[in-house]
Amino acid sequence: MISTPSTADLSTRAAGAGRLDVRRSVGLVVYGGAAWAAAAGLVHLLNGYGLLRGVGSLAMYIVAVPLLWGCVVLARRGLRLAGGQLVAAMALATTAALMLDGVAVMWFPGLYGPDAPAALAGAALILWGAGVGQALAFILERR
Repeated sequence: MISTPSTADLSTRAAGAGRLDVRRSVGLVVYGGAAWAAAAGLVHLLNGYGLLRGVGSLAMYIVAVPLLWGCVVLARRGLRLAGGQLVAAMALATTAALMLDGVAVMWFPGLYGPDAPAALAGAALILWGAGVGQALAFILERR
């Protein structure tokens, strides 16, 4: 016989699904900031070698996917996220990273590269990474 959950069971699950406690939320903001700092440093390095221009930029976009997969898995394990928390967790970390990216692009574009096109290429890669990371969180949460 198939058992169906009661309405009370469903509402209790829905209320707690995806909720993050304060400790994890702070950890995720710090993680997002650290991930952005690492990405900004990597972008600066890649721009120094001209790898964000031409065919090199396509290669970097492709290479970003498995790197981001590892970052999402690391966040899930490191912060001991429960089922249903991964998407919300990555949204919080990504928000922190994107806010730092916005500040960097506006006031410190030299962090990404020596000129405006290089800075734009770096910021674009970071935006791509933010979207890919969030998409991977959706995929991994279903596993």
